[in-house]
This record gives sequence, C-alpha cells and structure tokens, in this order.
Amino acid sequence: MTALTVIVAQNPENSWAHDIYPIELAVIDKQIDTICQGIGVDAMKTGMLGSAALVEMIAAKIKKYQLKNVVIDPVMVCKGIDAIMVPEAAAGNERTAGAAGGCDDAKYVGSGIPCRHEMRRDA
Repeated sequence: MTALTVIVAQNPENSWAHDIYPIELAVIDKQIDTICQGIGVDAMKTGMLGSAALVEMIAAKIKKYQLKNVVIDPVMVCKGIDAIMVPEAAAGNERTAGAAGGCDDAKYVGSGIPCRHEMRRDA
C-alpha cells in the first residue's frame, strides 16, 4: 500500500528540472491512518518528505502505530540537481531522525549517491 506525499514532474525541455507538488498534510494523514488501521503495516519505507511538518507527522505516525521495520529515505537530492530540493524538509529530517525524534527503530538512509553525499555533508 502507498501513501503519496508529493507529486514530481520533470521538465525535459529545461534540463529535466524537477517541479515538486506537495500533497496536503490532511490528505497524507488520512492515507496513513487508512493503511495502518485498515490494512496493517509489516514494513515501511518513506520516499520524499517535502516539508518539516510532514517529517514531524511521519515521526508521530511511527510512534502512534508503533511501526517496525521502518526505513526513512527522505529523497533530499535527485540526480541532476545540485542542491537539496526542499531545505526546510532536510532540517526537519535532522530534528526527527533517530533518537532525537523518538523513532529509535527507524533506519535513516539515503537511496542515491547525491542524497548520501548531502547527508554526510550535514553530519
């Protein structure tokens, strides 16, 4: 089951620039509640977390539903982009990752080389 957090459109006429369209937090909140309450979750992996508020909401959901087997992959940087796509979200990831956010069971990873580079640079 999937809960969408953002929709990304790439523009091939502008060096494949990424346009990011966040989904409203209330919609994401309902998607996650539906999945957790109606279906159940054996494992969870995040994708792009497009705002600090979303990062904090995800941390709260992990605690509320006592989710296990959690991988936080924030998708901060994409191939072809030189900077963090949503700097505010990166700051939120830092605040909520690991013990600081109470998500002790979560593993915090970056899926791509650009993302891992950005995470190391901020450490």
